[in-house]
Amino acid sequence: MLIRNGIELLYTNTFPHPQLYGLSSNFFTQVVEESYRKTRIYLVVGEGYDALGLLDTMHEAGDYFVIGIDKRAHDASALQIWSNLENDETIVKSCVRNQPDCYHSYMQLTLTPLHQDRCEELQEYNMCYLKKAPFNFTLSSASFNLEPEAGYLVDAVWLYALAAGEILQAGGTVVDAGNGDLIAQRLINRRYKSSLGYLNEINELGDAQTNFMTRVQRKTKHYGISDRGKYSN
Repeated sequence: MLIRNGIELLYTNTFPHPQLYGLSSNFFTQVVEESYRKTRIYLVVGEGYDALGLLDTMHEAGDYFVIGIDKRAHDASALQIWSNLENDETIVKSCVRNQPDCYHSYMQLTLTPLHQDRCEELQEYNMCYLKKAPFNFTLSSASFNLEPEAGYLVDAVWLYALAAGEILQAGGTVVDAGNGDLIAQRLINRRYKSSLGYLNEINELGDAQTNFMTRVQRKTKHYGISDRGKYSN
């Protein structure tokens, strides 16, 4: 997608483990030494905190911009590592604690939080049917943590049923309802409300849009980042 939009990749690398800044060696020191002369915009795909080491290293190497892409489902607690930096003694001398311009050239992208009320409805729905045939599960707890993938599966089944029903109502056969091409034709460029509360649309390639939010520098007495905008793409 980057190349398709005219963005050239000049350098790639992979860090072998989560970058626990202040607790392990800074992998990005070598990365910057190898790359800063030919590129000034960095994309870091990983955990929400992985970019801390890169921010500190890049701060000593001139103008730059870092975009962190959090690969996990939204986790409100993940933001605490940024909120509590002023109390973290492991990075007392780092720019990420002491200098606001360290965050000025940083933006983080993360998935939009799930809609709590819709998740609760989906959880009740799942628990109800898990107790019925053909599952007949005996649940040891009155509740369990619902993973986002459960919502994606519900969306997929519901969208297929919707498209298949339209095919049958239009005079199609059961065989037609099992034809993937005909199902896809019914779903392309279609907007729908996800079971997780998102308003989604399936594009011409058959991909559902992504709901994400940005985190950028906050203006408070302490340095760090906070939630700013929500977007769909």
